[in-house]
Amino acid sequence: MQAKYLIIIALLGIAGLLGFNIINSSHYEDNKAVAINTVEPPESNDKPISTTNREGIANKPLDEQPKAIMDKATTQINQAQQTEQERLKKMDSLQ
Repeated sequence: MQAKYLIIIALLGIAGLLGFNIINSSHYEDNKAVAINTVEPPESNDKPISTTNREGIANKPLDEQPKAIMDKATTQINQAQQTEQERLKKMDSLQ
């Protein structure tokens, strides 16, 4: 009899966790939709960060690939920092 109760408790626990997961994922989707709707669209003078440069890196010799990857990452970081600084200047001018 004790094994029967243990199985019932385990099934109830699994059902509870499944219900929690369903509720939590719906809240996550709602928050994600709100976050997407509140993000400003990029301005026309913003430079898009290129993510299609994988072919260029793959065509380089193996000894140059790590350097190419680091250069690409550094360029993306610099572009992101420049965009952030421009947005901060805009926010300061609005205040």
